This record gives sequence, C-alpha cells and structure tokens, in this order.
Amino acid sequence: MGDFLKETLKLYRYDLPLRKPIVIGSKTLRRRQGLLVSLTENPSFSSWGEIAPLPGYSNETLVEAEVQSIEILKNWTALRLNPDFSKKMDSWHPSVSFGFSSLFENRIVAQSDLKIARLLSGTSKEILDQAHQIYLSHSACTLKVKIGERSPSEEASLIWAISEKFRGSPLRLDVNRRWNLSQALSFAMQIKNCPIEFMEEPVDRFEDINTFVNESQLNVALDESLRRGQSAVQSIQATHWIIKPTVLGSHTRIRNWIAAAEVNQIQPILSSLYETGVGTFHLLQLNFLISAPNAIGLDPYSELRSDILEVPLYPPFSSEISINQLPNRLVPCIDQLQLVYETHENTHRVTP
Repeated sequence: MGDFLKETLKLYRYDLPLRKPIVIGSKTLRRRQGLLVSLTENPSFSSWGEIAPLPGYSNETLVEAEVQSIEILKNWTALRLNPDFSKKMDSWHPSVSFGFSSLFENRIVAQSDLKIARLLSGTSKEILDQAHQIYLSHSACTLKVKIGERSPSEEASLIWAISEKFRGSPLRLDVNRRWNLSQALSFAMQIKNCPIEFMEEPVDRFEDINTFVNESQLNVALDESLRRGQSAVQSIQATHWIIKPTVLGSHTRIRNWIAAAEVNQIQPILSSLYETGVGTFHLLQLNFLISAPNAIGLDPYSELRSDILEVPLYPPFSSEISINQLPNRLVPCIDQLQLVYETHENTHRVTP
C-alpha cells in the first residue's frame, strides 16, 4: 500500500486600500477585499490562490465565496480523492474555482517580456491628464479608454484628442454596454478613420452587436457577454475576447476559453479585476498560454495602494513587464492577513 500525503490548507481574508475610489456598476469601492487560500505539502513551500469576487461585477458576493470555500475545506479529502474533482470544481462559484485551481499551478513559464494595456477612466479632464502623464514616460504603449458616460460627440472629441497625442496608435475603447445601438453607431461615424483596435461591449443589447459590427465596420471585443457561454458568443462577429478568470472560473476553464478563441481566429486577452499580486501572478501564468499574446489588461493591479506580497510583482503603472523581474514563488505577508479557517488533511495516495 502507498502512503497518504499530509496537506495543510488555510483560508485568509485580506483588506487593502485603493489609490482612489473605483466605481463598478452601482458600487463605489475604496478598498479591495478578498480571500487567499494556501496549500502546504511540506514546510518549505506553499502554493497560493486568490478568491476575490468584485462587488458590482461578479455574480457571487465575497460572503458567498467565503461560505463555499470553508465548506470545500471541510470536505477537502473526499473532494481530492474524487476522480471527478476537476469537474466538481467547475460547479463552484467562478472566483472560488479560480482560486482553488490556482493551488495546483505554481510556476510561470515565460517566453518573452509582456506589454500591459494602460487604463484611462474618469472625467474627460482626468482622462486627458492620465494620457498626458503616460505619454511623458511611455509614448509607445497600448491604451484602453473607458467611454460611454458622456454623449457620443463628446466621447468622439476625447478619443480624437488622445489619438493625435499618441500619433495614431490604435486605441481600445470600453463602452461597457452604456449605449444603445443608435448612440454607438453615431459615435462610430464620428471616429471614422481614427485608429481603433476594438470597441468593447459597444451596445446594451447582446442581439445588436452583430448589427453594430456590420454597420460600423469596427472590431468588437466581448467581455461581460462571455458569461453567456462559448456556444452563445461564437455566433457574434467579435475579433477579441476579454477573458477574466475571476468571473469565468478555473485554470482548466480559462485554458478552454483561450483554445476556443484561437480555433475561431479570435484574439484572447487576459484581464484583471483589481486582484492582489497572487491573482495577478496566475493571470500572467495563463497569459503565456496564448500563442500570440497581445497587451494584457493588468493595469487595475496598480490601483492597489499596497499589496499582500512581500515584494510586488512589478512597479505600479508599468507599461511592460520583464520576465526577469517576476518571482519564482509567491510569498504573502502573513501579518497582513486574517486567518479564517485551517485544516490538516491526509489526501493523495503516493504510489510506492
């Protein structure tokens, strides 16, 4: 007979300040709260995952994610010995599934340095000020602009001003379903010949996306629409999929989304939801599975005033990540975390 491997699992809460209030749907966030789960098989190494549903965006709440996580830990041995463990994981809340699946993905296999798409949001003045600051330090970078809160004509004037400053570098525009079809088409007419990489979720009705694509001739990216599932979104004429593991689920499920995108000649782009360095590390890990990775959406990480890692993944507001600066392992500051639950289990049978 083989032996059982002793595992220690711990669930922690974190609570970190943001640099500025962030409006997500009807919620205004001043702090980022979430959970970290750790798995220790020997005293010298622990693997980590992050469970951080975003208020105003995720379907599940942090309380619901915590309740489910504790229940999983209470039944860990039975779950791990179940041959359908990975399938069972996909039935959990997406943020919980992403966090627990991260425990078994410990290394980044990086092939090259990585570009980060810089995010511009706020009032027109704030966006122009942000663009100017980025231009002074990184004149050649990918920009993503949050639009839709102002009229189509106001937004068009703003986009032209940014485009001229950055000498025609293609822009990513995130409407986030704020406009109806008529408004979106009006905006598209006013930015004709402006270099646009894509418009993300350009209209408020899923059924109108293909009409917008056909009439505007602009590239479209899907974000929130991906929650409808692969079979639903493959009928949409999108050129990009914005893949957010915290709302889509486990590493296995994200790999499937990446593979489906590439089979359909759609560019997958990994994107974050203000996760700490733990969740961001795993986004980076998944991003290197993309055959031809584009600029990754990690700028929200920079909005954390501090991180729970002893050494941050990279300096805030970076436009590029060097593979040489990424850590080989995650080392959170335990004194910044609140222990919620702990269990010691005998699980995997080791074959002699």
